[in-house]
Amino acid sequence: MARKLEEEAAKQPVVVRPVVPLLSAVLRGLPAWFRWVVEQTLPLARKHFINQPVVVGAGVRVWGPIGKTQELLPVDVSTLYGEESWARFPADELHLRASPDGRYVALETADEAFVLLQLTPSALSPRARVPGGSPLGWSADGRLLFVTRSADREKFVAVHTHDDLRELARCPADFDRRLWGAGTGSIIRDVAIAEDRLAVALFTDLGVCRLPAGSLVLPDPSTLRRIGPPRGLAFAQGRPTLYVASGRGLSVVDSDTFAILDQYLRQPAADFDFQLLAGVSPDGRYVAALHGRERLYGWATLFLWDVHQRRVVQRIGTQPGRMLDTISSGFRFVYPPAQLTRDWRYLMVVRQDGALELYQRVP
Repeated sequence: MARKLEEEAAKQPVVVRPVVPLLSAVLRGLPAWFRWVVEQTLPLARKHFINQPVVVGAGVRVWGPIGKTQELLPVDVSTLYGEESWARFPADELHLRASPDGRYVALETADEAFVLLQLTPSALSPRARVPGGSPLGWSADGRLLFVTRSADREKFVAVHTHDDLRELARCPADFDRRLWGAGTGSIIRDVAIAEDRLAVALFTDLGVCRLPAGSLVLPDPSTLRRIGPPRGLAFAQGRPTLYVASGRGLSVVDSDTFAILDQYLRQPAADFDFQLLAGVSPDGRYVAALHGRERLYGWATLFLWDVHQRRVVQRIGTQPGRMLDTISSGFRFVYPPAQLTRDWRYLMVVRQDGALELYQRVP
């Protein structure tokens, strides 16, 4: 580049030539500058990235509701992740998501893909490799799975897990740009899937993708302002009702028309906030919501919200040291540290100390 600049400058008027030596010196100095940057940053990279803990063995242990456990079901880490390279895979990035019906677990891998494993009484049997990255999740009955495509993060794919992983539909490739505008990136806050629709909450926007057509439906700006910037989403079971947690509070929305069916506006003095949703009860009466802090050393508390009476009926994880852990995947998406069975008979939470606790609903 420096030589080319000097050749072109020789053809220019004399008044332009005094600038050329400075630009030429800058271009000739760039390689030396890059070498200096590498020399300075490589030791830091080795210290903070290369010498991180590495997963060399992994497995899954399943507890029954009466406390009976299975033997450790091993996961073949070397087969799923390959040989270790300089870009090590730290232990806290090993994400595993179980389906609500307990039939499958999805293990996120280092190469922007999920390995879908079928859970049997004696082993974990790999069924398929599904390309994509976080977020990932299931419908309430465990029949549908959604995955964010790794090459194009605004493209979502819905898959039938009970039908040989048949792809059901793809949301529009320009899902992100149609919500945000051309050339704008987004932060995925949450995703929820039902039998015939997939809802996505971006940083300040909300959209519903119809399945299997893949068409996109958006609320009008005035409705979106009433709902507020979305944080968490959950569908009611068997109904097109969408529950939206936002900075303003909680909204119950008809996902066909985006009509607001019910809404609670959080009071400034309230000691809870609707930051993420862990689920909606089968009758739609209660919402399991999370309040806390995301990211590094984050904490969370779970509260059950009575939609009709608009009040908190139970809290879990409010004591220091007994709070729940915020489980992040990458830089932007946070999984709820709580999972409810479809009938809401059992609740499992992840504590900050790594302990798992199973709760049973008292009639």
